[in-house]
Amino acid sequence: MLGGVSQGWAASATDPYPPDGRSYIEPQALSLNWLPPEGNPSPVDHYALRLDEDPDVVQNPALTPAYTGTIDAAPAPSFLIDELARDTAYYWRVDAVLQDASVVTGDLWSFTTEPIDIPGNVINYSSDPVNQYLMSPSLIILPDGAYIANHEYGGPWSGGHAKETLIFRSTDQGRSWRQIATVYDQFWSSTFYQIGRAHV
Repeated sequence: MLGGVSQGWAASATDPYPPDGRSYIEPQALSLNWLPPEGNPSPVDHYALRLDEDPDVVQNPALTPAYTGTIDAAPAPSFLIDELARDTAYYWRVDAVLQDASVVTGDLWSFTTEPIDIPGNVINYSSDPVNQYLMSPSLIILPDGAYIANHEYGGPWSGGHAKETLIFRSTDQGRSWRQIATVYDQFWSSTFYQIGRAHV
């Protein structure tokens, strides 16, 4: 967008943390981050972040959201919020302001904070804990300091689904996690490091 007028296709920020739609996010010292857009005709100059409990406020430039930020262009841009309310859904957007003064409007993302102070950090969770269990967890620390964790799903839910192992990675000592892979037809798995590689 340039002056409110579409200038054709342009890429926006991607791969948000917290992941879009995620629940059980620790609300204290929360670092929002994303990946820079790629392929735009002009480089990013800076980002404009908007966050609020009301998605309409985030989407309406005439309204002022609870949190706003201007973030310099960087390979790994981020925005730190000291504390958010517990058990609350938040909506946010990151617009990329390019060096040619055009603005690429970002997608609307959301996350929900933890209802209580859960010890540690939640890597993953079940939205249906009566029928879908998280099983066979394992965790390793790689030589470069990254953490790798995995688990599988079990319980009554698994009767009608293929076995699968989910793999997650953290580069901030377990503070935040991203799912990096799903291995199908794999269960009761452990992750280990040997001969310069991580294995499942």
